[in-house]
Amino acid sequence: MKKINLQVKVSYTVNLDCEVTDEIFEALESMQEEFPLGMDNNDSNFSASDNANKAFEWLNDKCNENDANSWSFEIEDLEEE
Repeated sequence: MKKINLQVKVSYTVNLDCEVTDEIFEALESMQEEFPLGMDNNDSNFSASDNANKAFEWLNDKCNENDANSWSFEIEDLEEE
């Protein structure tokens, strides 16, 4: 047995087919343009963009783990203690 310290990044994909307001659509476009690689709540630019922040909150409400179509795991750090 080994005691370890493990940090894993878990990502999942959700497909949404829904109607949105013009405001949310513009916010989603803004997030896609400003953060093409994605963003998370630890991003240093998280609060710099009102539109991207609005999109992040909308997505946070709409995307749930139970809706996932696929999952991925990335080991960010693995150390033996």
